[in-house]
Amino acid sequence: MITGGGDAPVATTQYFALSGSTRPADSMLEARAGHICVGLTDDTVLVAGGIGASKSPINSAEIFHTDNGQWTSTGALLAARTGATAALLADGRVLVVGGQVDGQPARTLEVYNPARGRFEAVTGILSVPREGHALALMADGRVLVAGGTGPDGAVLDTTDIFEPGIDRVLPGPRMLSPRTRFSATRLLDGKVLVAGGSDGSAELASAETFDPVSNEFSVIAPLRTARQGHVAIVVPNNGRVLFAGGFRARRPVQEAEFFVPWRGIFEAAIPSAGQRQSAVVAIGGLSIDGKLVSSQTYASPTIAFTDAGIEGAGWAPGEEVKLGQPGKVEISAVADDNGRIVAALPAPAREVYARGTTGEAGARH
Repeated sequence: MITGGGDAPVATTQYFALSGSTRPADSMLEARAGHICVGLTDDTVLVAGGIGASKSPINSAEIFHTDNGQWTSTGALLAARTGATAALLADGRVLVVGGQVDGQPARTLEVYNPARGRFEAVTGILSVPREGHALALMADGRVLVAGGTGPDGAVLDTTDIFEPGIDRVLPGPRMLSPRTRFSATRLLDGKVLVAGGSDGSAELASAETFDPVSNEFSVIAPLRTARQGHVAIVVPNNGRVLFAGGFRARRPVQEAEFFVPWRGIFEAAIPSAGQRQSAVVAIGGLSIDGKLVSSQTYASPTIAFTDAGIEGAGWAPGEEVKLGQPGKVEISAVADDNGRIVAALPAPAREVYARGTTGEAGARH
């Protein structure tokens, strides 16, 4: 679902289908931009905060009901904030972190409790006020809050870790590079990919990963194109991460790229034609010529089976991977030095895209 505006408050919303098509939905109760938007466990959608029609931060919140297409008010944020980050926790609550409050970066957190229909205070606070930061929900339920800009305008390399079981915040390790307006994305192996952003003077191409087991950041290969304010989305059923949009030297970035976790590198992403099961659609935004209403689909090949069994750790260079549906079909695929399929036995009668259904190994194909 697409809600509100980016550079100006609007109340319009649109449904988005995996085919890439959109259609209008009922407008929100209040126009907003720079808000949070999170899907809840009951298939409703929470929208809160942002910049309102008065061009000032607002604390109002509302719920979209997918069963009847209507919006209803819910409890307000404890602080009017814009540019906050949010994550759906394992217990169904929504964590809201930082952003700008009263014109300054904030160090406060709060959680939305859907059972009570209200936001509640978190006792702990961030180690430093942050806006322009990034947030990632880790596999163990903890939340990594990293980087951003502090109250003095300095770009931060510090991190915090929120522990939902006791609702406390602990300082985390420092990133290898200070960065703001970047992305933090959890990978299939549990690590968090941190990439791009700005150091306050120029856009960054550098990237690093956070390992929650060792509690350390490690440098990895850089982005092909330095960018800030971009999106980074895990491709469904595949595991690659699509990087799209953003800005460099105050101009929109046109080039998109994939991070390939099992190779540890970024490679160019070319828009695809037609529908794919493992695809991400980029919609709207700003181009060099102005605002966009078009969309582009980026796909990564995947083989689709139901109840498939998979042998093999992933398509690493030269690896053979066996995919099978008991009693129906078995395919043995071999990858070349770039991880691309060069042979499949028996040869499929038609083009196949791969998606496994048995955990990490399958999701990587």
